[in-house]
Amino acid sequence: MKRNHMRMLLPLAVFAMLQAGCPNREPVAPIEITRPKEKAVIPAAGTLAVPLDASIQFQFTEPMSLPSFTGRVWLQNLGGSPLPGSCSQVDSTVFFKPDAPLDKATLYTVELRGGIRDARMNTIEVNSTGAFSDTVVVTSTWFFSAGDYSIGGFNPLYLRDRKEGSIRRFTRLDSLTGSISGFTAPEDAVVTPDGRFIVVANTGKNEVAFVDASSLALDKKITVATTPSQVEVAGDYLYVISVNGKTISKINLQTQAIDAKFTTSFFPGKLALNQEGSVLYTMDQLKRDLVLINTATGAIIKTLPAVVDKLILGEIRTDPFSGALYICDAKGLKVKRSDAGGAAPQTTYTFPAGSEPIDIAFSAQYHFIAAGKSLYKYDAATGSPIASTAFATACKSVTVAPTGDVLFVTLATSMAILDARSLSLLSEVPLASSGIESVVVNPVKFTL
Repeated sequence: MKRNHMRMLLPLAVFAMLQAGCPNREPVAPIEITRPKEKAVIPAAGTLAVPLDASIQFQFTEPMSLPSFTGRVWLQNLGGSPLPGSCSQVDSTVFFKPDAPLDKATLYTVELRGGIRDARMNTIEVNSTGAFSDTVVVTSTWFFSAGDYSIGGFNPLYLRDRKEGSIRRFTRLDSLTGSISGFTAPEDAVVTPDGRFIVVANTGKNEVAFVDASSLALDKKITVATTPSQVEVAGDYLYVISVNGKTISKINLQTQAIDAKFTTSFFPGKLALNQEGSVLYTMDQLKRDLVLINTATGAIIKTLPAVVDKLILGEIRTDPFSGALYICDAKGLKVKRSDAGGAAPQTTYTFPAGSEPIDIAFSAQYHFIAAGKSLYKYDAATGSPIASTAFATACKSVTVAPTGDVLFVTLATSMAILDARSLSLLSEVPLASSGIESVVVNPVKFTL
C-alpha cells in the first residue's frame, strides 16, 4: 500500500518541480510575413514647379526599414548621374533629401530600386511578387523643378484626333487641360514659330484653321484647294498640300492670307521643307516620285523617280540639325536619306517584316523611328542602332521635345512619354480614343 502511494505521488512531484522552474508564458504571435507595397510618390508624375529644396516622399502600406534604402533611390535629371542624398522616415513614409538644391526649370526622374524591406525585413511587393535588387519599384516618376519655364522647362503639347475632329492640349504632361473640336477629319497640324497659333488642315472642309494656342479659340479659317492634307511652316510662311486639288498654297503668317498657289500636274502627298524654307519636298503619290519645288516661284527644281517601293508610305521629314531629308518607305521596310540638294536617296535604316517605318524624329545626337510596334533609336552621326523598345500596339507617330530629352509616341488609344536617353517609359497617358494620330509641340515653353 505504501509503495502504491509513492507511485501516485511521484508524477505530482515532477509536475510541481516543472511548474516551479518554468514561468508562465504568453502565446507567441506568428511572424509577420506580409510584404509591404508602395502607395504613392510625391511629387506625382508630371508635377510642375516643384520647390528646389523639396524632398522626395515614398509612401508605403507599413513602416519600412530605413537602412535598406541606402543606394536604392535614384534621383537624376535626364542628362546626369544620380544625385546624392539621405533618407529619413516618419511612420510609413520615407523621405529622400538631395544633398544640394535642385536645378531650376529642370526635368527630373525618380526610381526606387528593389531590395528595400519593411521593419520585419520583408521585401517589397511589386505585381504580387517580391522585388529584389534588380527590380524597379517606382518606374521613372518624373517632375519639373521650379524656375522660369520660358527659359527651360515645359513645352505644351497638342494632340490631333482625326476621328473626333479635335485638337487636345496638354500643359501638364499627365492630364488634358483643354481641347477644341469641330474639325472634319483633320489630317495634319503644326504650331507657328512664335508659338501663337496651331494651324490645322481641316481636310473635310477644304480649309486651314488658325487656333489660338493659349485659349484654344478659333482665330481664322482660310479656304484652300480640295483635300488639304499636310501643313508645314518655315519662317513667315505656311505651306498647305491639297491632294485632290493638285495645289500647294503659300500662306503669309503675318497677314493670314494666301500669297501664292502652286499648281502641280500630279497628286501631291506628304510635305517637308529645307532649313532655309526655300525648297519644298513632296511626293507624286501615283508615281512615287520625290519632287523638289522652289517656294518663291513654284517651279519644279528636280524630280527623283520612284524613291519608295509602294504607293503607301510613311512621313518625309527634314533633319533640323543636318538639313538632310529622310523618307519613311513603310512598305519597303526602310528609311532613305537624301541631302538638302536632292541627291538620289540612299537606304539608311532597314527593318524586319511587320515593322513598317512610318515616322522619324530628330535630336542633335539621335534619330528616333516609329516602326510597327517598336520605337528605334540610332546614332545620328554613324547610323548605328543604340536601343529599341516595344509597345502592345502599333506606333502612329513619334515627336521629340525641343529640349531633346523627352519623346512622345502615339499609340492605339494612348500617348507614351519616354526618356529619350534610355527609352524608358516615363508615363503612358490614356486617351480614350482610337483617333489620336500625332503630337505637335509648341516651340515656346509654358510659363507658370
